[in-house]
Order: sequence, then structure tokens, then C-alpha cells
Amino acid sequence: MRPPTGEATRLAPGTEALAERDGSSRSTTLIRSVRAAAALDCLNVALDHWTASNGHLDLVDLLDEAFTALAPH
Repeated sequence: MRPPTGEATRLAPGTEALAERDGSSRSTTLIRSVRAAAALDCLNVALDHWTASNGHLDLVDLLDEAFTALAPH
């Protein structure tokens, strides 16, 4: 079986790092790409809140809260 080609198979920056941490043989390019996109969205939302607070809120706390909200309960 040939590996797929084209735009859909390109990995987002950081996806390789997430794949290395995943350790699952079931993790596909799609799953890794979705996880990378979610991580970037967490960063962007945290940065938006930090910027809106004029830097008064702790960025690390905001990042922790964003990633916690993403985790399954």
C-alpha cells in the first residue's frame, strides 16, 4: 500500500513532536493534526485573554486552564 500524498498529508508544525509524545501506534496523521490544532487554539485563546487583561493575568495559568478545559472529564 502506498502512503497517501497531497495537501491533506502535510503535518502542521509541532505535529511531529506530539506524535513522538503520543506513543500510540493507532495515532494517525489526522489525529495528530487535530491535536496540534487544538493545542494552538488553546495558546491563541490564552493569549487573547492575557492581552485583554493588559498582561495582568498570568499567562501560564491561562494556558493551564485552556488545556484543562480541553481534557476529557
